[in-house]
Amino acid sequence: MCDEQLQAMQDEINDLRISVIAFGGPMMVAYAKDHGLPDGYLYSTHYDILKKAGARMTDFRRWEG
Repeated sequence: MCDEQLQAMQDEINDLRISVIAFGGPMMVAYAKDHGLPDGYLYSTHYDILKKAGARMTDFRRWEG
């Protein structure tokens, strides 16, 4: 695999990470609120997904319930 292909793949991964944060984040917050979690908490799976995508998680806590 050449450097151009690797860079194209890395660019696509970065774009997908941004999309997960931009579109998934608000949905995950709304989902948590709809299911009665306290303000600032996300379901553990949702928290982990956003964190892995590189989201800044300083305003959120991981719900373990």
